[in-house]
Amino acid sequence: MVRLFYGNEPYVLQYEKKKVEQSCKETGRYPMEFEEWGEAAQLAASQVSFSGEKNMVFLMPKKLGADEKLLKFLNSAADTCDMCIFAESVDRKTKVYKVLEKHHEIKKCDKLSATALKKWAVQQLKSKEFFITEDAYDLLIRRMNYLENPSCNLYTLQNILYQMGYAERTITKEVVADNVPETCEEKVFVLSSLLLKGDGERLFFVARHLLEDREEPIAMLSAILRTYRLAFKASLYPEKSSKDCTALIGVPAFQYSAACGIPSEKLLKSMEVIQTAVGNIKNGYPKEDVFYTTLGKLLILAVEK
Repeated sequence: MVRLFYGNEPYVLQYEKKKVEQSCKETGRYPMEFEEWGEAAQLAASQVSFSGEKNMVFLMPKKLGADEKLLKFLNSAADTCDMCIFAESVDRKTKVYKVLEKHHEIKKCDKLSATALKKWAVQQLKSKEFFITEDAYDLLIRRMNYLENPSCNLYTLQNILYQMGYAERTITKEVVADNVPETCEEKVFVLSSLLLKGDGERLFFVARHLLEDREEPIAMLSAILRTYRLAFKASLYPEKSSKDCTALIGVPAFQYSAACGIPSEKLLKSMEVIQTAVGNIKNGYPKEDVFYTTLGKLLILAVEK
């Protein structure tokens, strides 16, 4: 049997690996690990175990791509060996992946959904007898940007949760604010909130300071666009609760709730304004001028009846 585990969440990959290791231990097998399908790995896969049990081989490439020798092994499905492949990413266009998909087992180990993430975080804290308030959790996820930031994984979150928990057993919003640095995403979240509230004076005050802090207009506009897109997706499920929408869309409601009161027609028009602005900046228009002008247009759309 050959199983492929791959995805962008190393914590989940490691969790699956430990489960397989435990299963092997119960049957008296000891997995042999290899980073590539070289001679040593092929020899281990072809050897017959003295115990009568199949050998277990762990293949652990960073990326699983084309490999003719591995493809030959997968097609032969050798009886002497079980194999588990653990990879951060795979090339799904290769014959190797297609054979795995058709004849073997594949399990994705991607980042957790918003709902699963919250459950995981609460369980991690509970195991240490720590607690976190709702507003503290929302601020933490907003600042860490786990769902969108490729450099943030469950290990990152676990470390910061434990760090704050050992300092304060009950983690409050103030504790998160003191321990987790404000990111561009957090600053833009404030910008989006002011925009959707129709607070023009503070909106342009914050916008000016963001530009002075060298935040890129395209990045900020893209973040605002994401808020509108999420709100538009939520508008497709008017009968659903906030919790149900979170499960369907895959992100916490606080990331788009401020825009939920805007009619879907306005959301589409606002998204078009932002996309046009991003295109204009890419085509050489003065980015700061386009940024301010776009905020003005979005503000008008947000406040008009």
